[in-house]
Amino acid sequence: MSALLNAAVGWFLFGVLLLVVEAMHTGILAVFFALGAWTTAVLMWLGVLEGTAAQLAVFLIVSVASLLLLRNKLRKWMTGLRHSAGEDAALDDFAGNLAIVVEDIVPGNTPGKVEFRGAQWIARADVPISKGKVVKIIARDNLTLSVQSNEEV
Repeated sequence: MSALLNAAVGWFLFGVLLLVVEAMHTGILAVFFALGAWTTAVLMWLGVLEGTAAQLAVFLIVSVASLLLLRNKLRKWMTGLRHSAGEDAALDDFAGNLAIVVEDIVPGNTPGKVEFRGAQWIARADVPISKGKVVKIIARDNLTLSVQSNEEV
């Protein structure tokens, strides 16, 4: 296998690794760098890119451009945001559901984390809630969930 093909496979695998990282976090960031890595891999496979500087330039340009142009649209699509008459219909997908505290929640400036639908979310509450407790989601503000102890319900 030629060195060029090896490098293309390396870029492709790097993109796969970035998607795995994305799947473990809710930031919707690594997917754009995966797109940059895959674009670099395809261009190398086609024989368009050869030098390291050209590879890095394509990777960075595609990653940053896709991040700037697509992040908000992808975030809305992935979180199910739908704006209808100025209301956030996705709130219905969150409010009233139960989540599990994975990092202690302390009121004030120290938010904790909860797990909901296989993803970890930043969580705030009016009272301290310890790890392992089940909580009820009462509101969502972007990527932060307001929760209350399931015992308060």
